[in-house]
Amino acid sequence: MTAQSFRRWQVGDVRITRIVETAPVSAPVSLMFPEDDDSLIAPHLDWLNPHFVDADGQMLVAWQCFVVETPDRRIMVDTCIGNDRKRYFDIFNDMHNPFLEDLRSAGYPPESIDTVLCTHLHYDHVGWNTRLVDGKWVPTFPNARYLFGKVEWDYMIGLAESGDWHHAGHVPDCLLPIMGAGLADLIDTNFEVCQQIRLLPTPGHTPGHVSIHIESQGEVAVITGDIMHHPLQMAIPDKPCAFDHDKAQACCTRQTFLTRYQDSDALVIGSHFPEPTAGRVLSHESAWRFEGQVSDIQITTRGEPSVTKAANANEQLVLDFFTTLSTGDLKQLGTFIDADTTWTPMIENVPGAGTHTGKAICEEFLAPVRGLFVDGDPKVHVDSIVSSNDKVMCETRGVGMLRNGRSYNNLYAWAFQIQDGRIKAIREYMDSHYVMTTIVDGQP
Repeated sequence: MTAQSFRRWQVGDVRITRIVETAPVSAPVSLMFPEDDDSLIAPHLDWLNPHFVDADGQMLVAWQCFVVETPDRRIMVDTCIGNDRKRYFDIFNDMHNPFLEDLRSAGYPPESIDTVLCTHLHYDHVGWNTRLVDGKWVPTFPNARYLFGKVEWDYMIGLAESGDWHHAGHVPDCLLPIMGAGLADLIDTNFEVCQQIRLLPTPGHTPGHVSIHIESQGEVAVITGDIMHHPLQMAIPDKPCAFDHDKAQACCTRQTFLTRYQDSDALVIGSHFPEPTAGRVLSHESAWRFEGQVSDIQITTRGEPSVTKAANANEQLVLDFFTTLSTGDLKQLGTFIDADTTWTPMIENVPGAGTHTGKAICEEFLAPVRGLFVDGDPKVHVDSIVSSNDKVMCETRGVGMLRNGRSYNNLYAWAFQIQDGRIKAIREYMDSHYVMTTIVDGQP
């Protein structure tokens, strides 16, 4: 299923974006706790409702990944299940989800990811490490280094070599092609990825399992991985889960983790938690509960369908232009612009009004406008595109967060003139009243 919305959280100068691969599914308590029934969850329905259980009181579990963006890094944390696979559970067989399209719509084309970081190496956390191209599994993120825990790698390869294909059937299509391409680095469980991101050893679910600790400008977040699959486990952390390799160690790890982050401002992001995925761990009775942060989450919604295919080279040029514009890389955007290219926003008395030419488009027009937004915004989503000869017309939405604290979601129409494969003229139309009230009136 396609992601209907992307969730974003800002932690200091780090932005975290959730990309959903598979919408939440209902699961009985017995899936994780085979010897129990609904009576196990009943005492906790007061805080699990309405987000973490369905109308029948069944657990809701989601499959998703996270892009963690620092000022100079783009890190993919886990890569979900993947398309075209054969897996143990029928629900995950031969999937054809628009995951990569969703990733691009969120502003993160696969080529822009520089690091893939896996909390562990189960099939539902490494699937999009690769994709099927002409019958061959190739790296999905060709410019990234894939960071695999050494303990975890040895464990998973050992399962494969022993013939345990129930647990290691994904090794040939998700892991070995990455190692074969020379893109994998084996790391320790306490590895520091960069100044803001380090690994937190959380063994038990698997021997080398890690959580992702994020800290920037005094703010803290943590991506759990599979130390918990559902918030219910906060209330019963010492209850062994069927999914865990070392059940006793997993119970100990959960309690240590929850004690560490309890009653603090740390944003805890559950890898399998449905919406709201992030929140706080609160001490509750003799254990803990989860308080999802619904109102504090920034939302970016994309239209259905999002345009990802072009009918001709001119349309593809414009789509590539918007993909680059969304990254905020104005130097790269400059490669689309010639000395005589003009860009004319068809508005008056707002930032960027007037005609801009050549280098001034990026340096004098776009740089100040993007400076009104938080780093990485706004993103541009193309909703429709048509062309006739050298003209390309399209409709887009600009979505993001302004530095003044306001959200931005505006509709645009564009007319491009293309000559010999180059953009020569851009006319930009928008809701200028929205711009005035959201940006201009909102300036401090």
